[in-house]
Amino acid sequence: DALDWSVRYYAVARPREIRLSHKEIPLIVFTDGACEQRGMITTVGAVLMGEGSRPPQSFGLQVPDGLVDAWSKTEARQVVGQAELVPILLARLTWSQLFAGRRILFFIDNDSARFASIKGYSPVLASARLVAESSLLEVSAQSSSWFARVPTASNVADHPSRLDWDALRDVLPCVRI
Repeated sequence: DALDWSVRYYAVARPREIRLSHKEIPLIVFTDGACEQRGMITTVGAVLMGEGSRPPQSFGLQVPDGLVDAWSKTEARQVVGQAELVPILLARLTWSQLFAGRRILFFIDNDSARFASIKGYSPVLASARLVAESSLLEVSAQSSSWFARVPTASNVADHPSRLDWDALRDVLPCVRI
């Protein structure tokens, strides 16, 4: 996996341009994953803010059962770590044009996902693969990310990660879903 990733990394990596002056404010992305033990349903979501006059944007979806099953067969057995990493990857895919060349502040309420994103590594293979894919997208977009902790009660992505669109609209009435 590491050799395959290295080949793909060097295919997209370019010299890093670091600007000392940024006129644009950073994009702010809240992410969350939810694993409901009752029905074994895993869902993820994210909220993007910081585009000036644009309304906040969001997504939320159920993770396919086959993918959750594959995660649960790894050494971790719990899938919450992967569920917290997937929305970071999906945010990079969904908003790739907006992320290009930008500074991005990711707010995550799960420390294992946050630390894996900061280090660019996880000892859990399924998580390591998600982090590796996310880092490839960051390098390709020439973006600069910072990963910070947000308490669960303050994480606006909790609503889309539970597919609760009414609650999200209560918090962010102008959000685009």
